[in-house]
Amino acid sequence: MANTLNKKAKKELPAGFFDDPVVDAQVRKAPVPKAPDMEEEWKKFKEMVGKEDIMEEIIKKEAQTEAEAAEEEVEEDEEDEEDAKGKAEKLVLEPLLDEETKQKQQRERLEELKLKRKLLLEEEQRKKTKIELEEIKEQEEEEEENQEEEEDVDETALLSVESDWREKTV
Repeated sequence: MANTLNKKAKKELPAGFFDDPVVDAQVRKAPVPKAPDMEEEWKKFKEMVGKEDIMEEIIKKEAQTEAEAAEEEVEEDEEDEEDAKGKAEKLVLEPLLDEETKQKQQRERLEELKLKRKLLLEEEQRKKTKIELEEIKEQEEEEEENQEEEEDVDETALLSVESDWREKTV
């Protein structure tokens, strides 16, 4: 009976119950799987390694292409950034330079006007001085004329006084 139970148990075991396929096949009285052919396994291994090498090359090429694309993108970004900086500087500096140029021109104009003013003031001062000198000269001439007239009047008065005493009778 134990033998029949053993047989029933062996028949009732599912395929793949045992980890070892040879033992599993013997217990179920199934044909024993043939041992793998080493050359065939070697070919499969080489194919698998070849496929892996090809995949590795493809992955390397893709990675290299992505790296080059990323590098180009970084360079383009840097160029764009340089361009943007240049444009920003131009936008900021040009008005400043224009303003600086305007201020410089205005300072030069101011200096010219100051110099003109100084020259005009000097000219005006010379004219005033000339007028004052002429007035002083005229006053001196008038004073001389007045003195001469006074002297003439004095002489006339003296003469008239002298002529008066002669006319007097004693």
